[in-house]
Amino acid sequence: MANEFYYCVSLSIVHPTIDPIDISNVISNVQPRIESMAGSERRTRDGTAVVPARKVLLSHWLAELHDEERIFSGDEAISDFITGKLRELEGHRDLFSQLGQEGQVSLVIGWFSESNHSAGVLEAETLKKCGDLGLSVELNYYGPSAV
Repeated sequence: MANEFYYCVSLSIVHPTIDPIDISNVISNVQPRIESMAGSERRTRDGTAVVPARKVLLSHWLAELHDEERIFSGDEAISDFITGKLRELEGHRDLFSQLGQEGQVSLVIGWFSESNHSAGVLEAETLKKCGDLGLSVELNYYGPSAV
């Protein structure tokens, strides 16, 4: 129990020119939380224009791959969760490869620990499957003061 943590996993695509709506049309089994088009006016999360006005530099599409806010590692190991989601995303391998040539396609993992120590394993097969799909892995750790 002392090594357990909470986590969340998102699929993030950053690209210089793609319209995020095109990504949503292809990856239709998840609902994006962020869809911002390069060259459009920047907006806050609630839709208010950023002041002073600024343009979005890169298109960004981000979708959370889970229904609940966070997953407890004691309920489902992080590697098992990610492996299951990768199976669901396998059909988009060509899209990820194409977008990854000019942009970044990543799994973004939020790791939330309520103590100064937590531990989990991203299995070799899980990491290999990420690589096979052209997905980088970004790990964001949030310690006790941030939880």
